[in-house]
Amino acid sequence: MRINNNDFQRNANTSLVAQLIWKSQGISRVGIARELNLYRSTVTNIISSLIDDDLVYEAEEGPSKQSGGCKPIILRLNERFGCVVGLDIQPSHYRSVILDISGRLLFQHVGTLPLLDFENIIFFLMDQVLKTIQTLGIPLLAVVAGIPGIVDANEGIIRYAQPFDLKDFDFYDFFAQHYDILAFVENDANCTAWLEMTINRNVSLGDFMCILADYREEHYSFDDRAGIGVGIGLSIKKKVYHGSHYSCGEICTLSWR
Repeated sequence: MRINNNDFQRNANTSLVAQLIWKSQGISRVGIARELNLYRSTVTNIISSLIDDDLVYEAEEGPSKQSGGCKPIILRLNERFGCVVGLDIQPSHYRSVILDISGRLLFQHVGTLPLLDFENIIFFLMDQVLKTIQTLGIPLLAVVAGIPGIVDANEGIIRYAQPFDLKDFDFYDFFAQHYDILAFVENDANCTAWLEMTINRNVSLGDFMCILADYREEHYSFDDRAGIGVGIGLSIKKKVYHGSHYSCGEICTLSWR
């Protein structure tokens, strides 16, 4: 199949514009054109499309230039366009959050996991968050889950997660079969690196390391011992580094038996 370069370029520019509005938390059309080195007409067309899709709206007027002229109109993301669910699934407990597209926290909950297998844990957690989303009245765009283990984030496959007795579990396929929702899965320590880049999205973070330590109570359903789970999230050149076998952040200690 031939690739239409015009469509590809248009989609790429649209993504860049939307990402810049998200990063800047408010910017004018002129500011976008200057920042991305795009023609003003190109930016105008993209913004018109994003406004028609209710993703972006025109907010307040910005300060006028010293040279005079019309005041720029600040563009912002429509926070009610949609929301994203985050699930932190640990052997003995879980954390669930709901965020709007600007990153604002709408809901959070921490609880103890029931004695269920992994698939039924997902059903349990999704039942909870879907009920909450109904009360919020905002469309659900995607679900993102973080778990301890070796995760192929590109393919959506949990390669190995000893606490949940998982091997080559196709997380994407599971969600495709049971929910009409876009889903992503990632190693929990790598999620901390993604979080750090999101929080500091106005700063160009390059190379850094996050250390995640989480206390786990003994959980009989998974034959998992109590203790502190430790993992590393590594960013190199502004990208989360997974390693050749997606196990870059795994830690093995001499006391492990």
